[in-house]
Order: sequence, then structure tokens, then C-alpha cells
Amino acid sequence: MARKDHVNGTLRLLWILIPTITVLGSSFRNPTLEALSVNSSSRSIRSPISSPLPSTTAAAAEDTSSPTTESHVKRHGHSVRQRSPDFEKKVYGISVQNYNENKPAVVEGQGRHKILENSHVIIRIFGNFASVRSDETLLLSFTRISDISAGSCNDQHSTNEHPVKMLDKEHTVGEVRMTLPSKADLPVGYICLRVSKPSQNSSPSEFQGSQDWVSIELEASLLPLWLQILCIMFLLLLSGLFSGLNLGLMSLNKTDLKIIINTGTVEEKKFASKIAPVRNHGNFLLCCLLFSNVLVNTTMTILIDNITTGFIAVVSSTMAIVCFGEIVPQAICSRHGLQAGAKTIYITKFFMLITFPLAYPMSKILDKILGEEIGSVYTRERLKELLKVTKDHHGLENEEVGIISGALDMKTKTVRDVMTKLDCVFMLPSDAVLNFDTMAEIEYHVVRT
Repeated sequence: MARKDHVNGTLRLLWILIPTITVLGSSFRNPTLEALSVNSSSRSIRSPISSPLPSTTAAAAEDTSSPTTESHVKRHGHSVRQRSPDFEKKVYGISVQNYNENKPAVVEGQGRHKILENSHVIIRIFGNFASVRSDETLLLSFTRISDISAGSCNDQHSTNEHPVKMLDKEHTVGEVRMTLPSKADLPVGYICLRVSKPSQNSSPSEFQGSQDWVSIELEASLLPLWLQILCIMFLLLLSGLFSGLNLGLMSLNKTDLKIIINTGTVEEKKFASKIAPVRNHGNFLLCCLLFSNVLVNTTMTILIDNITTGFIAVVSSTMAIVCFGEIVPQAICSRHGLQAGAKTIYITKFFMLITFPLAYPMSKILDKILGEEIGSVYTRERLKELLKVTKDHHGLENEEVGIISGALDMKTKTVRDVMTKLDCVFMLPSDAVLNFDTMAEIEYHVVRT
């Protein structure tokens, strides 16, 4: 008899525990049944062991343990939300993107969004906001405190409240446009939501959790704005310098520098003497200037992109580099390359030292492939043509140009080439007197021939 009573007691206990376990299991699978499962389990535990299972509990257990759990949520979700106020404004995830640059924030770790401080952003929140009526406004703010135990953050706001615009009829996706504070004011932001009601007191602002996927982390700017602007201006000057020196120094070959050193003015000799040791390593100088120019332009573009939007950064950096980094300095150095190169020779040597690990090996490869730089070489024909082309600038008379040209042709000409035919020769008797009449006759013959 005692054995039979023991078996009956065990069966009654199983009859009570099985629906409770089933409801709890379904609540783990679907968070919308959490409140219902807790209520069912609490009623089952309060029931005496000997009492029969209440019909409502059995019905709930039967419904939640069946395969139609999702349909049950759809049919009774409204009543469940009414019994669970904390569920009505729960955020399950967010997405953050920069409004100006139209690119999303960096997501690291367990899903926390990282974005630059003081950025204009679009924040989309995903959750259940069905309880917010059309005449009410859902407000979002951020707090820097992650351990608000009471669930309310009315006095813990680190940012102003911003209205949430619903993007769908079901009120599951909302959008907020705002300007983020600085990293010093809000290192990590946690979401707070509040419903603004026009006809009565507003509801308290509710803390939405400290999980990574519902929080943002602000990153400080690389440099202060004023320092970034100064760096951009300095880099723009360096870009123009390297571009101008690339044209000015490379246009002065070894031959030109030797000519200037030997025949130039005192100032020109001084400038050429400073440039010659550097210019003798032509490929090394070329690689140094190009590496430095690319490095400066890339750094300047990054700084411009850091303080402006993508399109403006592209346009502004392009215009700045083309106008002030290419056209103007090259126009100046093409005419005054000797002076510019000599006065900035120490800057050039400094960057040759900085870029030595990259520029020197590359220059040696170019030396092997292209050979040693010789400089300009002038043949006899080029020298004669040089005299003719520069006749308006070198200050020589035509007779002097003719004599120089004749001297250059002496090696290639024979006596036959310079002889005059006997019929064309004007001859005088050996006893002729060089008086006025004789000289007039000679002049007449010369003019006629």
C-alpha cells in the first residue's frame, strides 16, 4: 500500500513539473513568451502537490509545447506585450553610419560600433516599439554609465534627446539623426529610450542594456583641427618643393653645371657648386624626390579626408595638389631651378637621408639598367646650330658667328672647297697704284659679284 502511494505521489509531481519545464523551454527559444512562461511556472509551483493541475496552466503548457508556438505568438503577442512593459521599448540591435561620408561605422569585438567623435551620424535601432502611438514621440539619448541597476537613466544623460523616426508600420525599425559628442564627454554610449506624451507626464527614460551590440564607442580625432590645418599647409609646401625640385634639378645635367662653374657669374658658380655633388647621383636624387612627393601627397590626402567628407576631400586635395603642388612650383623652378635648388639643398639632403633605405637600392637598379648618366654632349653640327639659334641672346656679330662656324668646319673642309675659280677672281697689275680710282673699281667688282 505504501509503495502504491509513493508511485501516485511521483506521478502527481511529474504531472505538475512537465508543463512547467515545457513552458520554460519554449521561453528560451522565443523571448516573447518569457513573461507567460514565468507566470505559468509560478502558478504551478504555488499549487499543492496533491491538487490537480489548473486547466489554464495545462492549456498554456499544451499550446507552448506544440509545434505551433510561432502562431501562438502571432495570435497572443499583443496581450503578452501588454503584460510586459519592459519589452515594449527594447532595442535588439543598432546600425551606425556617418551621414556626410555615407559609410558605416567600424564594428569590432562583440558588435560594438566605433565611430569618430563629433560626427554627423544616422543611427538605426531595431526592436519592438509597437506601444508607441502616433501622437507620441520616442526619444533616444546616450548615457556613459553602463551599470544602471534600476533600469532608468533620467538623471544620467550624457547627450540630448533626439526623436526617433519610425521607418515601418510595425514600429520595429527607427532612425535617429544626430551629432555625436566628443570622446571626453562620452567614451562609450549606452542607449536610453523615453516616450514623450503630449497629454500627460512623459514616461521615464529606460536603459536598454550594456551589451556591445546596443552601444557605441567614440574614437578621438587623429589631431586637433587647427593642427591638422597647419599640417596640411606644411605638407602642401613640401609637395610643391619636391615637384619643383624634380623639374629644376633634373633639368640641370652634369655638363650644364660644369659650364656654369667654369664660366658663370660669382653667384651662379656658388649655386652650381652646391648642387653638383647631389646632382652627380641623378637616379638617387630622382627616387628621393619621387618617394618624398608621394609620401607627402598621401599624408595630406588622409588629413583632408579626416576633416571633410569624401567628395569634398577628393576635390579639395586634387585642386590643392595640382595648383599649389604641381603647376606653380614647376613654373617657378623651370626658370629659376639653379637658385631654388641651391637654397633648398639642405632640405634635399635631409630627405635623401630619410628615404635612403628605399631610394638608394632603386637608384642602383636604374643605374644597372639604364647606365651611367653622361650629360649633354654637343657635336660640331650642334655647336653651329646652337650659335645660330641663340644669335639673338649671345651678343655675337654675324661676322664672328661666321668665323666660329668656319673654324668648326676646318677639319672637314679641303682646299678645293675654299678655292675661287680663276674667272671669278678680280686681278690687278703688279704695278697698279692703290688710289681712289683703283679702290672704287675694286668695290664695284665686289658688289657686282
